[in-house]
Amino acid sequence: MLKRSVTSAAVAALLCGGGPAAAAEPAGSADAAARSICYTAHVEGLGWYTGFTCGGGVAGTTGQGLRMEALRLTATDVGELCARGHVASRGWQAWQCADTPGETVEIGTTGLALGLEAVEISVGTGTVGARAHVAGIGWQNTLRAPTVRVGTTGRGLSMEAITISP
Repeated sequence: MLKRSVTSAAVAALLCGGGPAAAAEPAGSADAAARSICYTAHVEGLGWYTGFTCGGGVAGTTGQGLRMEALRLTATDVGELCARGHVASRGWQAWQCADTPGETVEIGTTGLALGLEAVEISVGTGTVGARAHVAGIGWQNTLRAPTVRVGTTGRGLSMEAITISP
């Protein structure tokens, strides 16, 4: 497990597109803009993607047949963020949690050529939405709840991409 701490301002500004442009948003939108989940994927043969994507963007690949092997997540204004992965031939990992805004949670494996087959994500306040692109299946439906599970287990099918929204 890897946890990194950065300030919530840094998460908003660097990871989730905040910064000077955010100040120009209309009044009343600050609450929606402050609540964010940002993530990046480690993909077979490509490694970690540079930077994080936020607010429902795609992390990983589609149409290339490349498995997603690990996932890093960070959030602001969702309370405690917890995640765990179902790794090929290993099963479910232990929950990894971060309760400080900007703290990073990492699930899955790197350097072992093992795909993430499913991901479970939980937030302390509100809900989280997620959907997975699974090898041989394509995009699953979006699920939204305080805790969501996407992907498959028991079928030997790796996730190739994921979208997550607060």
